[in-house]
Amino acid sequence: MLSLKEALSKNRLVLDGAMGTELEACIPKDSKIQPRKHPLWSGLVLLNEPNLIKNVHYNYLEQADVDALISSTYQISYPSLKEHTDLDDEQIRGIWKKSIDVVEDAILQYRSKNSNSKKKIYIIGSIGPYATYLADGSEYTGDYKNASDSDIESYHQPLLEYFLGDDRVDTIGFETIPSFQEVKVVLKLLSHLFAEQEKRKYYYISFNFDEATITDGTPTEVVISYIDSFLDKYPFLRKYMVGLGLNCIDYHKIGSIVAKINDSQTSAQKPLFPLIVYPNFTIKYVPEEDDYRAYKDIEKWKELVSEWVTIPNVRMIGGCCSTSPKEIKEVRRIIGT
Repeated sequence: MLSLKEALSKNRLVLDGAMGTELEACIPKDSKIQPRKHPLWSGLVLLNEPNLIKNVHYNYLEQADVDALISSTYQISYPSLKEHTDLDDEQIRGIWKKSIDVVEDAILQYRSKNSNSKKKIYIIGSIGPYATYLADGSEYTGDYKNASDSDIESYHQPLLEYFLGDDRVDTIGFETIPSFQEVKVVLKLLSHLFAEQEKRKYYYISFNFDEATITDGTPTEVVISYIDSFLDKYPFLRKYMVGLGLNCIDYHKIGSIVAKINDSQTSAQKPLFPLIVYPNFTIKYVPEEDDYRAYKDIEKWKELVSEWVTIPNVRMIGGCCSTSPKEIKEVRRIIGT
């Protein structure tokens, strides 16, 4: 079977959509496992009712025929689980294993009902940003409260090493990175771990962008140039990089951000990175509800997805917070089988 990187070089693929907001919608608001505003978010459900996680994975397969599923580990790093649970190290690894078990269970259920489907379904191991440990919304600011490089490395390394050792995980996704400091730490950590051939695995790094910067204010072209330069120094990292991601971004902004990334690389005479695009709908704070609300426009969604598929290096499209199988089904329809 082709690796995800090889598959994307041949065909545009469909990624799944939101996990956390799907769980929020299907779990009663007064339930003890309602993930909304809990520091472990969907991880709380994985700990208590993993079958609900499996059901969400399955819905994306059955209703939207996706090519790749992202694990429910975004908010359950080692330090987060240590702070918010009484789990020991072995139990924490067991929870990470469970996150992949439920993806596999969903795939098996899908194949049992769709026996004619022989396509590869890729499993992506999700690692959220250091912001998930802070649990203060810093995905949208990149303000890490003077965290050291060592703090950020210690956050990422345990889950990264777990995914490197789980053969069921095809690709590792570092998601919603808002901080230039953090991408430097992630690349340095990968360069150290990948120095050993047997530990290498395909990966991508996905950013939370604003119009012309990542959300800590670092200009997009500075970030892209740094990544290119780092990969030039470590060719094995470039070999295993699937591409760059754009996630947790208002879907209206995707076109301009992609253009900014591509213009940056073209100006530097660098090959364009394959891009993985999975944005949100517009999300606004509603003061009278003391909560955030997603404003969905399915017609606009279809219009914008149709624009993204005309950009050659946009290779995989899915959704982040507030998207559902309904919207991802439209991605499948537009991309085709």
